[in-house]
Amino acid sequence: MRYFARSIQFTMVVATLAMPASAQLPDWNVVMDFEDTRDEATDPGELVQGDCDAFLDVYEFTSDAAATIYNDVPWEVYGDGQSLKSTVQQGSSGFGSFGGILNLPACGMERLSEGDEVWIRFRMKFPPDFAYPNGRLKWVRLRTRDAATGDSEGYLDMYLNNPDFPVGSERPFHLIAEFDGHWDYLGEATDLHRLDRWETYEIYYRLNSQSNNLAPGTGGVARIWKNGLLLAEVTDRKTLNESDSFIASIYLFTWFTNNGSPQTQSVFLDDLRITNVTPGDVDAHGNPYIGMEPLTMLFSDGFELGNTSAWSHTR
Repeated sequence: MRYFARSIQFTMVVATLAMPASAQLPDWNVVMDFEDTRDEATDPGELVQGDCDAFLDVYEFTSDAAATIYNDVPWEVYGDGQSLKSTVQQGSSGFGSFGGILNLPACGMERLSEGDEVWIRFRMKFPPDFAYPNGRLKWVRLRTRDAATGDSEGYLDMYLNNPDFPVGSERPFHLIAEFDGHWDYLGEATDLHRLDRWETYEIYYRLNSQSNNLAPGTGGVARIWKNGLLLAEVTDRKTLNESDSFIASIYLFTWFTNNGSPQTQSVFLDDLRITNVTPGDVDAHGNPYIGMEPLTMLFSDGFELGNTSAWSHTR
């Protein structure tokens, strides 16, 4: 995606300017707009994987993105320029190729721990013939780990439900902290992801080993927005297993289904932003969020054709 103007800011203490490349930033802002900005490295068809360095303002997935590429097909881009295209083959689980993983320390960023907050915002488009798995689709996942051993404690998972064969509930977004084991069904049936158009999603977590209901103001919170509107807030679940648990990796998709995709198909993402810095904008309820900005859009399908699928701010 390309806009008329773009600015990227990092919040850091002055001392970090002199830090070596191996040092970590106390605060970080990931901006991945998938533009062709680094010679051949970001040409259409190249993998969105390998180069990730917060000090150089370069962000790609660090692993598991073997079928995730830069893409410049006009109707597959939010606005104009480029997007991310990720493909899963018929019969494949998509493991290691569908979507990608962003490892925070590998990019020079601090891992997330108790008391931290994180906002994840992106645009997403599925083709008109997209076929869901028979059940939930793994979507946005934060892997939690034990501080002493580094062993996985499971994922803080947001799933997309299959609208044709819903599992557990007809609500479209399903949240589970695997170390807790309880499902929360979020949104309404009318909030399901619509095919063949761009939709904007944002997910927020405040990380804590207690729920906000038990520790008001500091406990775990989860929120999800669609096209700038708050769909749900969860305050009665913890978002970390233990007080010293941590999150070092953020996953987008990475697994389609155990039974394999029913067909070869792709999904498209654009304008991905991830930050642990409180955004300056707030929603209608006073919650800080990245929001819909920037809204300066170029209609890749041609405004004269009356195609408004790129209007991510319409519901």
